[in-house]
Amino acid sequence: RPAEKQPLTVCFSLRDNESPTHKELKDHIEADTGVKIMRLQYEPLSVRSGDPSVNGRWLATLRNLFDVDTILRKGFYMNGDHMIVKRWDDIVEREYRNYMYLKDVTYEREKWNLPANKHSKKFHKSRK
Repeated sequence: RPAEKQPLTVCFSLRDNESPTHKELKDHIEADTGVKIMRLQYEPLSVRSGDPSVNGRWLATLRNLFDVDTILRKGFYMNGDHMIVKRWDDIVEREYRNYMYLKDVTYEREKWNLPANKHSKKFHKSRK
């Protein structure tokens, strides 16, 4: 089941997520964009995925929809890089669709007793 909607929350990643503290990042974004961040949370995706090469992301809950629209349109700059900000609900919806697709593919592979490893492509190509 998809997560509950959070229309005031946006998401972004930094080139180096571990460098700024929460306070430094919050102060920087508010000064750069003029929006008010009510809550800032770091989500370490490398821990969730079990893959240390996966970059984490930040979730910022803003004061109102006007601030959300402002930061989505403008983004912000961090150490000379333009940071693109996405709507959190869009990210969650896309991740949920991907999860459901993978679940369906896994079910069909099991149903038809198909191999689920990287060699399965070679096997199917060689049969043509």
